[in-house]
Amino acid sequence: MTDATMAQSVTYRPAARALHWLTVAVIVIAVIIGLRLEHAPAGWGDTLYRLHWSFGLTALFLTVVRIVNRGVAGAPPPAATLTRIELLLSGAVHKALYLLLIIAPMLGWLGKCAYGGEITVFGLFNMPAVIGPDEALAKQLLGAHKIAVKLLIGCIALHVAGALNHALIKRDGVFQRMWPRRDG
Repeated sequence: MTDATMAQSVTYRPAARALHWLTVAVIVIAVIIGLRLEHAPAGWGDTLYRLHWSFGLTALFLTVVRIVNRGVAGAPPPAATLTRIELLLSGAVHKALYLLLIIAPMLGWLGKCAYGGEITVFGLFNMPAVIGPDEALAKQLLGAHKIAVKLLIGCIALHVAGALNHALIKRDGVFQRMWPRRDG
């Protein structure tokens, strides 16, 4: 069995792969909408904010589900093809990704709460205001939210660079461990 075949044969479970790619889609949408908030087309500001909050809280929910899923179902061991530095870097980037996928939406939620009011998630239910109104605190929290999102984007860039390295340069099967595929 080649290194690529061995790495590919130990894939993430279907639920982990589905949650990963759903999180990717939700984060991409939340970030794109977030970038438009400061220059929203006329009449779209409120709608974009509501969508941004909804996708951000969905990302938070999916991240919690992913952490629980990983705790219950586990994850495959690191691929045998990884070098020591790749193991260290991928471990650090994955930990930072999970941490920022919790911190960034939490800061956004808290910042919105400090401006006052609940968040309606896709018009289906409300997330309560967990802290009281405080405009100065809201500005600090939302400033921290922007920094956390920038750090998250940086970690995502590192993660994608590593994935592309395995897919296009090393071709060692590591990329295929998380790539969506039909099982069965």
